[in-house]
Amino acid sequence: MRIVGKGNNRAEFGSIAKFGSSINASVIKPLWDRFSVKMSGYNSFVMQNKGVFLADGSFDSAKLITSMGKLGATVIGDSIYEPTSNSVTLSWSPTPEGSYQLATDKAYIVIVDSAGVVLATRSGLDLRSSAAITFTVAENTTPAPVVHAYLAFAREDGSIVGDSTHKVITA
Repeated sequence: MRIVGKGNNRAEFGSIAKFGSSINASVIKPLWDRFSVKMSGYNSFVMQNKGVFLADGSFDSAKLITSMGKLGATVIGDSIYEPTSNSVTLSWSPTPEGSYQLATDKAYIVIVDSAGVVLATRSGLDLRSSAAITFTVAENTTPAPVVHAYLAFAREDGSIVGDSTHKVITA
């Protein structure tokens, strides 16, 4: 059992709150707001992700959930990270795998470095049927040897969202 003092709770909460603020408009509002009960989507996101950022500043990338829903998860396929050009290529199956999934579902992507700093978001611009995309992450960052990709899909009208998946991508 881990005993956490008030200072540690503040540090952990501050870290997830800062992270949530950086993806609020691009990911939390479209994927959480509509489905949250008795609180905002932002607060639901923060509550769901307690413990992802620890008081010592570490980030447990496997625990981060960027979306939860009926569509189920879509596995991230072969992916490439090129730190010299600050580009990431993500791929996934273009074929709907679950009973709710459609080829027209829109992708929501978050790219994070190993410290939990958001390098890029891409929101609703790409269809499941596109199967892969390449985009640029923040150019003002020092290239990291590893990035973490989070992928979720939502129905075009936002009425159904899917679970997020995570993949570690090494340069």
